[in-house]
Amino acid sequence: MDMNALLDHCKAATGCKSDYKLAEKIGVTRSAISAMRRHQSPGLSDETACKIADLLNVNPLAIIAPMRAEQATTADARNVWVSLIQKLQIKTPVHYVK
Repeated sequence: MDMNALLDHCKAATGCKSDYKLAEKIGVTRSAISAMRRHQSPGLSDETACKIADLLNVNPLAIIAPMRAEQATTADARNVWVSLIQKLQIKTPVHYVK
């Protein structure tokens, strides 16, 4: 997942000039944003993904479903998420799935 692209898109959409301001808007710490950018975090929690979706005015599944598909440990689990994305015709706010 290209977390940097998602976070940068969120910054641009909300007018945040810094990761610190974005962290305030999302309700996480600046160090949490930094860990996400360095891929030292397991990804977004569903709660944080929902907060980002609210800021971007998109369906939360547009962020959660691709993230869960990528994190799936089996092909069957991944297919469940991919199928959901297709059935609901979910459009991601930015192409951030690798």
